[in-house]
Amino acid sequence: MKIKKVVNVLQIIDENKIPSDVEDIMETKYFSEERNKDIEIGEMDLYHLLRCFNLLLIDRRKLNRILTVIKEW
Repeated sequence: MKIKKVVNVLQIIDENKIPSDVEDIMETKYFSEERNKDIEIGEMDLYHLLRCFNLLLIDRRKLNRILTVIKEW
């Protein structure tokens, strides 16, 4: 299910307006290596978004380790 649809379903269930920052985030482009093009986050499948988020967390941990080593050097 695409993120845009998930957000719309949540809006119906919670009976709340979609926050403006979430609307902006859904329009943010993400480069898809598989498709070799930019896609809006709102057009991403939920599972794809979770995988991308996980990869970014892994990259962030690696970067933090590198920065720690540089600071200690």
